[in-house]
Formats: sequence, C-alpha cells, structure tokens
Amino acid sequence: MGRKDKAIDISNKQELPLGVHMRRARQERGISLTAMAMRTAYTKNYLSAIENGNGRPSKELLGKYEQVLELEQGHLTQLLQIGIQADVVAHLNESHKRPLREDWGEAPDAYSFYGRRQELTHLERWIAYDRCKVVTILGIGGVGKTSLANHLAKRSKHHFDYVFWCSLQALPPLESLLKKCILFVSGQRVITIPDNKEEQISLLLQYLRVHRCLLILDNFESVLQESNRVGVYREGYKGYGQLLQRLGEAEHQSCLILTSREKPGELLPLEGRNSPVRSMHLGGIEQADGQQMLKDEDLRGSEEAWSDLVQLYGGNPLALKLIAAPIRELFGGDIARFLKEGAPVFGGIYELVSQQFSRLSTSECAIMYWLAIEQDAVAVTALRENIVPPVSMRTFQEALDSLRRRSLIEITASSARCYLLPVIMEFVIEEFIARVREDIDSEDLTVLESHVLMKAQSKEYARNSQVQLILKPLTEHLLNTLGKELSEQKLANMLTGLHERRMPVPGYAAANILNLLLQLGSDMQRYDFSHLAVWQAYLQGVRLPGVNFAYADLTNSVFTGAFGSILSLALSCDNQLLAAGTANGEIRLWHAISGVPYLICQGHTDWVTSVAFSPDGELLASGSDDKTVRLWRVSSGEMLDVFSTHTDWIRSVAFSPDGTLLASGSDDQTIRLWSVATGRCVRILQGHESRIYTLTFSPDGTLLASGGEDQAICLWDAQTGDCLKTLQGHEGRIYTLAFNADGSLLASGSEDQSVRLWDTDISDGTRVGTCRNVLWGHTGGVQTLAISSDGELLISGSSDHTIRLWQVKSTDCLRTLQGHQGGITAIVLSRDGEWLYSASEDQTSRLWELSRGVCVRTLQGYSNRVYSIAFSADGELLASGSDDRAIRLWQVKTGQCLRTFQGYSTWRYSLAFSPDGRLLAGEDDSDRTIRIWNVHTGICVKTLQGHDNWVRSVAFSPDSTLLATGIDDHTVRFWQVESGEQVSVLQGHDNWVRSVAFCPDGALLASGSDDHMVRIWSVRTGECLQVLQGHHDIVYSVAFSSDGKLLASGSGDHTIRIWDVQTGECVQVLQGHRHWVWSAIFNQEGDLLVSGSEDQTIRVWRVDTGECLNILPGHSSWLQYVTFSPQTSIVASGGHDGTVKLWSAPNLAYLRVLRGPRPYEGMNILGVTGLTNVQKTMLKELGAIEQSIVDLPH
Repeated sequence: MGRKDKAIDISNKQELPLGVHMRRARQERGISLTAMAMRTAYTKNYLSAIENGNGRPSKELLGKYEQVLELEQGHLTQLLQIGIQADVVAHLNESHKRPLREDWGEAPDAYSFYGRRQELTHLERWIAYDRCKVVTILGIGGVGKTSLANHLAKRSKHHFDYVFWCSLQALPPLESLLKKCILFVSGQRVITIPDNKEEQISLLLQYLRVHRCLLILDNFESVLQESNRVGVYREGYKGYGQLLQRLGEAEHQSCLILTSREKPGELLPLEGRNSPVRSMHLGGIEQADGQQMLKDEDLRGSEEAWSDLVQLYGGNPLALKLIAAPIRELFGGDIARFLKEGAPVFGGIYELVSQQFSRLSTSECAIMYWLAIEQDAVAVTALRENIVPPVSMRTFQEALDSLRRRSLIEITASSARCYLLPVIMEFVIEEFIARVREDIDSEDLTVLESHVLMKAQSKEYARNSQVQLILKPLTEHLLNTLGKELSEQKLANMLTGLHERRMPVPGYAAANILNLLLQLGSDMQRYDFSHLAVWQAYLQGVRLPGVNFAYADLTNSVFTGAFGSILSLALSCDNQLLAAGTANGEIRLWHAISGVPYLICQGHTDWVTSVAFSPDGELLASGSDDKTVRLWRVSSGEMLDVFSTHTDWIRSVAFSPDGTLLASGSDDQTIRLWSVATGRCVRILQGHESRIYTLTFSPDGTLLASGGEDQAICLWDAQTGDCLKTLQGHEGRIYTLAFNADGSLLASGSEDQSVRLWDTDISDGTRVGTCRNVLWGHTGGVQTLAISSDGELLISGSSDHTIRLWQVKSTDCLRTLQGHQGGITAIVLSRDGEWLYSASEDQTSRLWELSRGVCVRTLQGYSNRVYSIAFSADGELLASGSDDRAIRLWQVKTGQCLRTFQGYSTWRYSLAFSPDGRLLAGEDDSDRTIRIWNVHTGICVKTLQGHDNWVRSVAFSPDSTLLATGIDDHTVRFWQVESGEQVSVLQGHDNWVRSVAFCPDGALLASGSDDHMVRIWSVRTGECLQVLQGHHDIVYSVAFSSDGKLLASGSGDHTIRIWDVQTGECVQVLQGHRHWVWSAIFNQEGDLLVSGSEDQTIRVWRVDTGECLNILPGHSSWLQYVTFSPQTSIVASGGHDGTVKLWSAPNLAYLRVLRGPRPYEGMNILGVTGLTNVQKTMLKELGAIEQSIVDLPH
C-alpha cells in the first residue's frame, strides 16, 4: 500500500470535532503547522484556529489537506457534515446553560392586542406541541398579522433557544438575511459563511436541527411581485422560495413563522392537516373585541349597531380604527346613522384608506407623504422641519392631532416620534409615486418641490429603502415609457424650468432631479444647478465632473470626504466630536452624530496612527509615523506643541485620567511620559523588546498597560515607571488594549485572532495578571477594542472586516456587525453605550446603532495617493497603484489611461510587470494576497494566498517564472507564477522586508528591511550570500544595475548607498535628501541613478562620482516612488498628491502629468451656501473649482 492509501483512524469520528481529525492527520504525516500553512496557502493563525475547533473548515481547505497529506479524495470531506454537527452540538450543550437569545430586529412595539384567543390557541399548539416547521399567517392588509405574530412569538419564546425576527418590507437580499441569521443562531461562532445561497441555507439548517429556533419573517409579500399571478417573486428574490421549500422539507426542530397577504407557492404541496407545514387565514376580530378596541373613540350605538359595524368591515382592526374618525366627525359618533347613510360610501380597507386620504388637508397630506418617505419612526420636531413650504407650529400640531384621531398615524408612548403602519405606508408610497409620476409626465414641480425622493440625512437603512421603494420605481417608469435619452431630456427640461421660474420658497426639486439623473446612470457632465436649492442630495460615492453648483444652496446634502484610510479614532468626552487620524497625515474632526466636518489639523508628515482627546475635551493629542507627538487645541485646530524625541514611529498616545500626563508608545521600544503643561518628557519606560503598538491608562491612573510586537503586555506603575507585571499568553503581536470602568479587567487583542481578558485588580495581588478568558471568533488579527461604561459589553474590530460584540460575563458573542470592505482599524464607543463609531482601511467611518446592530451613517472618503508605479519592459506602458482601490495602465507616449484594474480594497505598496510583458502583479493588503493580471485582457488570472502579514514588495524573475514577495513577517517568499504555488521561504531578516529585486541574470535576489540590512540571496538554494550593513534606518528600496554589478539601496537615514555586488563593499554614499529615501533606481545604461524622497524632491545622480546632477521639487505632497523607463530616459514619479509625473532625464524636464479622475473634477462651487468652510476645502481637494460663471465654457 502506498502512502496515499495509508489509513487515518477515524473510528471515533462522531465524538471529535473535524478540526481535531485534521490536526491528527497532519501530525501523523509529520508536517508542521507552519509547513501546512505554506503548502495550503492559508495563514498559520487560521489553520491553528480551525484545528483547535474554532470554526468550520471549507471544502476547499479540506481538499488541500487531503492533497498535501496524500489522503484518499473525500477522506476528510466526508466528515464535513459530522464536523458541523460536532461543532453545533457542542454549542448546544453550552446553550443549555445560557438564557434565551432574542433578536427582535424591526419588530414593532407591542400594539394593544384584542381578542384572537382561538387563533392563539391553535397557533401555540402547532408550534409548541405539533412542532410545525413552517407556519404561515395569511390575511388582508390591516387584519393584524404582524400584531398576532408578535404576540404569539412573545408568548411562545420559552419553548425556544433563539428567537429571530426580520421584516422584509425593506427588501433585504436573501444572502444578507441568511448571513445575519446564521451568525445569530450559531452564537456568532461561524468563522466562514459561504457566498452561495444554497450552501448558506444548508448551513442554517444544520443549526436549526440542533437548536430550537423560532424565526419570524414579517411582510413576506414584499418580496413577491404585484401581478395577476400569485406567488411570483420580484427579480433577484427567488431565493426566498428556495429557503421556504428547504425549511419545509428538511428535518429540523425549529419553526419559521411567515406573515403574508398571499401564500408562497412553494408551501402548497407541503401543507396538510397533519403536516408540519401549515397556514392560517386570519379573519376579523369578534364584535366584543372590536367594541373594546374602539371604546375611547366616542362612538355610540346599540349592540346590534356595533355588531353590524364590526361585520361590515370584516372585523379588520385597522379598518375599524380608520372608520371611527369619519363616524365621529361626519355622523356625530352615531353608528346607526352612519350605517344608514354613510356605509355605502366607504368600501374595503384600501378604499377606506383612500377615502380617508382624500379628505386630508394639504398639511395633513404633506405629513403623510413625509412619514412614508422617512421609512422609520421620526421625531415630531424633525418631521416639521422637513415640510416645504414651512407651516406654523399650530397648523402642524393640528394636522398631527387630526391624523392621530383618524388612526392614520401611530405615535409612540412618549409622543416624541410618529410612524405609519405597513398597510398605510404601502398605500401612501403608491399614492406618492403616482403623484410624482404625474408631475414628471407633465413637467409640473409641485410635489417634487415639496417632498424629497431620497433624504440624504436619513439613517442608512432608511435611505436604502427610499432608493428601493421610491427612486427605483420612478426611474423604471421613466425608462419603460421614454427610454434613457428622452428621460434625461425631460429631466433637463424640468431643470431649465426651475431656473426660469425661480420659486419664491426653495424646495427639493433640484435635488430630486439630480438624484433621478444619478439613478438613471446619466453622464452628469455640464448639468447646471447654479442658483438653485439643492437640499438633501445624497452625493457621496458618485462622480459629478463639471457640474455647475455656483451659488447653489447645498444645505443637508452629503458629499464624499477628502480623506483616505482612517487609522485611529477618538470621541470627545461629551460625545460631540469625532476625531480621526488618517493615512495622509491629517487629523479630521466631525460633529459626531451629524457627520458634518468640523475642522482639519495639519502638520504631521506621515500616517497619524493614534489620536486621543484630553479628559476635559479641550486638547487633542496625536502620534504619527513621522516620529512626533503633537498637541492641538480642539476649538481652533491650532498646533500647541510638538514632542519629538522618539527615534521611530509612534503607534499610540493616551492621556492620563487627570489630563496631566500624556503617554506615547513607539517602534523605538520605549514609552515616554510627557507633562501636558510643560511639554517636558518626565519619564522613559523601557522593557519591551520590540515595537510598542498600544498603551492605555487604568481609569484611576495608577496603571499604564502597554503591548506590542514582542507578544507581551506590561503593567507599569504610572507614578514610578516600574514594570509591575508582564502578561504572557498571546501568540502574535498585541495590537490593542482596553480597561473596564473600574480597572479590574484588561482586554487585549492580538494578531493571533484572539481577545484575552486579564485580571488587573491590584487589590488582589495573587490574581493580577491571570488570564480569565480567551475569546475566539475572528479570522483576522484583532486590531481595536472598546468596553462599555457598565463593563458588560466588549467590542472588538478585526482585519477580517467584522466587528464583534461580546458579553463580558459569559464571553458569548452577541452580534457580528458586517459592512466594512476592509480591515477595521479603530472603534470608539459613546459613553451611553448607544452608538459605536468604526473606521476601516476601506476609507469609511461608520456609525452603528448598537441596540439594533444597524449602520445608520457612513462617511465615505476618497484618496488617490499613488503608492506604486512600474514600467513595462518595453517602456511603452506604465502601471500606477493608488488609494482609490484601482491600478491604472497608462500609455506613456500619449498619457492615455488604457485600462483600470478594479477589485482591490486598500493600499498597494508594490507593482511589477513580468519581463515578458504579459502579466502585472500587485498586492492587496486587505486580504494579504497577490493578484496577477493579464495586461492585455484586464482579467485577474491568479490570486496568491498564504501570507500571514502585509506584503510590502513584489518582483518578477527575469524569465517571468518566479515571483518574489517581501513580507512583514521578516521573510522573502518565492512563488511559481504558472501554478501559484509557494516554493520557498527565505529567513534571515529581523524585521519587515520592504523591498525585493532580482539581478538581471536571475541568479540573485536582494532584499531591504526595517532591520537596516540589505541581504543578497541565492535564488536557486535560498542561501543568504551576503549581508550589507551601513544604513542606520529602514531600507525602503533596493535595485540592481542593468549589468548586475552594482546594487543601490535607499533608506530612512536620508541616504542612498551603492554596493559592489561581488564584494559587498559600499562604493558610494549619496547624501543630500532631507528625509526618507523611498526609492532609488538605475537607468538602463547604469551611469545615472534617480531617487525620490519624502522631502518631496527627485534627484538625479552620477553613479561613478556620486555627484547630484539635478534636484526637482516634483510633487506637492510626499513623493512615494520614482523609476526609470527600461528603454528610454524617461523618469516617472508617483506621489501622495494623486499624480504620476513624467520627466526627461538627466535635466528632469517636465513632460506630462497622469492623474486618475477625482470625484468632483471641475465641479463649480463658486458662492455656494449650506456648506462649512471645511466642506468646501474638502470638495476642492477632490477636484471642485470656484470659477465665475461668465468664464465657464459654453
């Protein structure tokens, strides 16, 4: 029997988790976890988590294990279902010790509930005793389906382990619903959720089998088309039918409750009297219940009259509530008189709503429209502010009271917020859309002027509903009736009409026209909105090149912000201001709740990795990669002080609770304590053996905790500077620390994907430093933490793009927040625990409502800083990688952008063309992969996976068969380009590897590192042949001369060194730059070298003499990269000002500039109102101009 047939004992397969089988199989083959990570292209941390039972492996991973371990195909994958069962059974056993888990989502507040005793009895029996799998409550609108389901679920919840409610009124995609549901019923334990909905349903079923779950899908008819055919799904929503069929057919012990106006067709063949799939057609309530419900409506009549009234409206609770107002107002409350004279006028529920609606005053109608637009309960004061033209408080209050008496609106118990019931909202939306259609068809602006189609300031989920339920139907109407070109012409005519009419009271028409054009996908070039009110326009994430907003009023409109990736966040003590440190060296402040920009602090020259408000909120401290700590006045943005004695990057700053001290932690392995009053460094704490990433004071100020790359947490006496305790346990860098409110607990987040909870109660010296718990669940490093003020909730943000909410006492994961498209870099929690602010590498900051787990606002940034450039071997093409998540391919001769490669999430530090010109490689730091693109087709042909850390550099071998990568884990790796397989790992550097380069014959590879060393390796053997020493700071760049005899290295010590490759001797030191040298490269002839520096200059040097031939201030911001064309004398430079510039060497004559289009290129904002000065500045950074209208081209 060959190795492939060797059996692995799985006789106890039903008792062990699948991860244990994987580990045993690997160990029996004698393969280390590190080797397995390399050969499967998964990270070591991820495999460790899987093998220790923290998550479920994918089929792909199991297949790779079978291949590497030479097992029979299917040997491990056959255990996948058993593995799932083992995981969830273990969780089930734990769940018996836990209370019921409830997620009521969008469930309405409990209405007053009348009658339904018989229906409740039947339904409770079906659910609790007959163990029905699917129960559908059917009935017409307003009959009380949602109210009954709500009451039923709350009465029956003690029979279940989990209760999950979701309304389908806002049309959530099935995939997002399933992900949310799976995370909830798994206790947030699932690490990887499939993207395929069939597999998602299968995974959900696994949990529904071992847990008793009650799922409620309210308003199911929302995902069905309004057509003559019953049960036809909306486009893109057929998956809901698959879900129903699978849940109805499969074995499980859970129950799904649907409320719907029509029965989904998938349930028809499954239903039966004794079947576990049943439905109930809900009729009206009894006379006595109806009479009780209307007891406060001032109606009078005999028992017979009451009976006739309830019977006339079929006992429909909403219809009875609606008819009460006309009876009272038109017939004096006399039911008998109404029945005799008025009943024939009023029809069914929709006719009834229509009749009521037709009797509304203009003010009442406006309120109804606005409540439908809001899509959510809205504060009464905010509702009045929406109305155009404005109405007096008396008129508004009278209209509100009238609507309440008519039972058309609902008002919360506190009378502070009001909303519409689903049936009424649906009717009003239809009425509103019909009115808007009429106005568009006739080019009348009445309704478009008084109401907005999409409200920019709405909560995010409500605004998404406005798009789905209002904007999309209107644009579909336009396209179906006119087509795109004529639709655009009609809207343009309406815009012209606005200019001609100049309404005496401004309104929403211009913003509505703008949003309709954007929804149509129109080219916005040269549209004229000058001198108009453009209120509530949502313009974030859209491009508006050349649009004219001169003298427009842009009040409450939302634009993209001019910021890149946010690296750090801080919230002022009064929760009013949010500060963010960014990757372009700025600190941005916003009004926290509204998201309106407040001010910008400028002064740092590199990433701002940490920000902190002083306890009194008057000062802001910042730490940066420029090796300085800065102190700012919050009210003005004035820089008050600069602390500059650190010798390396600063990762963390923190104020002491009394505000007298400021602590800073640095890559120089020290912590410095500064007097805030004097700016003096009063103490230096030393003890860490590597970079310090995080530090925090205990709430009483007695302790300072710090953590970093050495995987240790140090607890320091803040007064004496003594290290009291060192906490060990993490197996990766420690990125973040947080104390609870009383200082008895310290939470730590690490690269090893775990959160650890440590005892720090110094009153009990025996327990200080004890690890209480380890929290697993993230699949990436834990980069940021926050603890609620009551100490009950812990929140963690990870490079896996998710935020997790944990209960500290039980260590249960309560919820997973998803939405960011990049790693989470920072989170801060409001003091009342209601709001969470998060920041990500995806250039967004999000505001979350924690009680509901929903994102209510996103601040979208834009930055196009150029991080990397590369010439093709023939010099005809140039590739540039920038912050806007794109790689652009330029034709050098013309400057034309030929192609844009999309699909990246964050920074791209390095690009490389293959020497044969076919391929382009670039790294993506969001998932630490390398993507290889076909230059001619733009297709990504290969994705290289397996890096545990950020990739800083990529380089092709001269024959295009190998790709080398330089990585933050201190290694260089070789990959086979054709197969995508990793073939070797070169170890020797003691720090991050910043740059790699092959020599021209492919025999050698050079690497430069943060350890200040340059190493030369044998490509064939992986042996380190030489270590070149001489730099005193990070080596950012290495490059061979074309003959392979010389090597140039650029460093953070401001110098370029030229080395003899054969001897390792440094033959030249080029000095002149005043800041870090990012790149240095030879020309093809080898007689010239060009260098680019953070001092914003390009220099050209003679190689033989070291003479600087030319200096050019090339960019208006940091200069990241320069390179020579392989075939010409052209030099290209890329900078943080978003441009690539081409120059002719050696005199550096300027040739042309290459720039990707900014979102607001040429958008005219001359004289605009409704924006702050900070907002205007941001728009200009994104391409906006202030140009006199007479100067504009016609």
